[in-house]
Amino acid sequence: MPATATKSSKKARTKSPSGIPKLARSTNGTADVLTLAEAAEYLRVSEVAVLQAIDEQNLPARRVGQDWRILKSAIQQWLLAPQTRRTGKAALQSLAGSWKADPTVEPMLAEIYRQRGRPMVGEST
Repeated sequence: MPATATKSSKKARTKSPSGIPKLARSTNGTADVLTLAEAAEYLRVSEVAVLQAIDEQNLPARRVGQDWRILKSAIQQWLLAPQTRRTGKAALQSLAGSWKADPTVEPMLAEIYRQRGRPMVGEST
């Protein structure tokens, strides 16, 4: 058997101290861990769209230094899962102005300030 074949087969089977293979590969030989560019190509969208999905739609990903890593299986599960409510910045932006006409906000806010022993903004002490 050639020396190169032995090295590559050993490398594919080498495990880290935690027992997780160092070279995680799927059954068809492609990487299970994708870069941002690879994830964008896999999803057939731009890298910006992948970043937005991470930020706004809970696409599971990890930041490693300045780079992103995304499990292919996580993308597949994310695609199969029903869309959930927005979280983070997008959720706050979607709520902007929603309480403007709510008549219960002002009394509730006044009660919160009263319980904290502080005057409301604009009130004198």
